[in-house]
Amino acid sequence: MERVAITMPTGRTVMLTGDFNCVIAEEDRVSGNKGTGMDRSSKQLGQLVCDHGLVDAVKKAQGPGGHFTQVDPAGNTKSRIDFVFLPTGWKAEEAKCTPVCFSDHSLLTLRIDLGGQLERGRGVWKLNTSLLEDEQTRRSYREHYAGWWTLRELYQNQTEWWASVKERTRSFFQTVGKGWALFHQRRHKCLTCKLQDLHRQAVVEQDVREAMWELKA
Repeated sequence: MERVAITMPTGRTVMLTGDFNCVIAEEDRVSGNKGTGMDRSSKQLGQLVCDHGLVDAVKKAQGPGGHFTQVDPAGNTKSRIDFVFLPTGWKAEEAKCTPVCFSDHSLLTLRIDLGGQLERGRGVWKLNTSLLEDEQTRRSYREHYAGWWTLRELYQNQTEWWASVKERTRSFFQTVGKGWALFHQRRHKCLTCKLQDLHRQAVVEQDVREAMWELKA
């Protein structure tokens, strides 16, 4: 749950969904064993949902087994551990809980009315992880991050600071990536010209096999 919490601070609209393997209320588990199944993860998930103003959108979803989304093979324990948490401005409609033959978890489906709040754009930026293979790039990023760390007190809270770090990180690696792309383009053009020159030499029956192997290596 800690890993989920790390990814949540953002200036974007957030929805959270999946199999969390924990309940968030005592009535979400019925078992022959003692205890309600509420554990540390339950409290963390509940706090995470509260902190980000999310709503349990499928809480009232019903199926043949009631609102439970998972039943153990022996049928001794029934749990609601699969959730869809939505922003308060989104309206969930037609939530259903449907058992399937290939899993002990039921299929959760729902229709969402976004109320015209969805913003379309280029989508989420993805880091080109191959850039991290370069030691100079890693060292430069660590130096930049150390500088950003000192700016924490200038923001109202950690969430705003972290949002700025993610934006600065994106800008940093985009700049580095464009530099590497330009380098490889120029290198490819240079090697192509050398290869074409060797082919011309081969046409006039010059032995260029060794030079070819060195160039392709």
